[in-house]
Amino acid sequence: MGDVDGRRRKHRDNLADQLGAPLYGPAPAPPYIGLAEGMIYASFAIDPDRAGPLLPPGLTLAPTRSAILVIVPSPAIGWGIRDTVSIWPAIMVNEMPSPDTAEAGYVPLALAKGPPCDLLHRHYMPTDPGSALIRAEGDLIHAEAMHNGRIVLRLGLRLTGPDSADMCSQDRYIGRNAAGDLVHHVVSASGRCTAAQLLTLEFTADAPPSWQAMRPTALHFALWIPQMLFNKSIPRPVLPSGPDEGSRASREALLAILDRQGRGCALLNASAQVLHANPAALAILSRLSPGGVRRLLLPSPADQTRLIQALSQAAATGALSTLILPDAEGRLTLLQIAPVDPILAGPGTALVVLDVPQSARPAARTEILQLLSLTPGEARIAAAVGGGLPPREAAARLGLAESTVRSALKVIFDKLGIRRQAELVQIVARLDAC
Repeated sequence: MGDVDGRRRKHRDNLADQLGAPLYGPAPAPPYIGLAEGMIYASFAIDPDRAGPLLPPGLTLAPTRSAILVIVPSPAIGWGIRDTVSIWPAIMVNEMPSPDTAEAGYVPLALAKGPPCDLLHRHYMPTDPGSALIRAEGDLIHAEAMHNGRIVLRLGLRLTGPDSADMCSQDRYIGRNAAGDLVHHVVSASGRCTAAQLLTLEFTADAPPSWQAMRPTALHFALWIPQMLFNKSIPRPVLPSGPDEGSRASREALLAILDRQGRGCALLNASAQVLHANPAALAILSRLSPGGVRRLLLPSPADQTRLIQALSQAAATGALSTLILPDAEGRLTLLQIAPVDPILAGPGTALVVLDVPQSARPAARTEILQLLSLTPGEARIAAAVGGGLPPREAAARLGLAESTVRSALKVIFDKLGIRRQAELVQIVARLDAC
């Protein structure tokens, strides 16, 4: 099976693996699957003048002017991580609605106990060390959250029923990871819950400033969730918002089209951050980029420089580029890089189409070149001239007029984003070398 980003995969015929051995070793990467017990979900209104400035550019407060608070005690989330808790308030925003909810939640700061503190901060949102204490007294539930040894949150709710109703949700959250990138992820959850009246929710004077800016102006409701299974998805970069509803709809349509393509299609910015990738592209990127698929980092510094240059040129000048790269196992990967309308995907974004040909032998030159949008006839000419033949000799070998070959070369150069015959020779030589 091999490794994933340097981390060992579990094997189905290995009993120790199936009994809970670490899936990815000591530093597990998303997605995270876990169990929550005694979870609290609370909804409340906020002052837009105080909470609004917390939002990063491109995000706007939802018309409900509301926020939520989530306290998630987890007896286990896998990888030997047990007895943890995470606490985060989230501001409801208009952009990037959840799969089954009209709004997403922006998290300015979370608290977490134990290893999840580092994992949340690294991948999802700013996170400081903290803890929570939840206690039940009949139908009353009390909770307190601690940060730097001080109480920063007090919450009280009263269970009102119905008792243990089914719940299933897919909620999107937005935050800044440790690298400073604005990312989003979806928490898919299923469990049982009890409706509750939210009696008190207080962010104390010792709470972080962002929490104090979210002090409630009204209390909506709460849920008491005795047990819930959840999955935190792989985080994805937030694409810049368009100026109007029409551009947002167009961008969503673009992403939907990419996801339906059988070929690998991805959106990258000028620093090779992967903004979006369809399933076929993710499979190729995981082999091509040993460091993971959130940013395309190639093993070869020279190849990385060529990639950055091609992405930058696509954004700055609209130039088309073609790269031919070997993955970690020596398999050939073809990348076609083209500019994308900034209204659809944000400024500086390029479309990258990825293909892995079945063969990288020189005899397969023509077939591989056709993956670069050349017609069969153009591919034969490109293979001959790129193989070192002058246009006159290539024409004689292919039974064509020299003028036909020279005219075709102009089209080939345009499709491949090159200007000289020497660049074509380099492309074909790379095919043969891989």
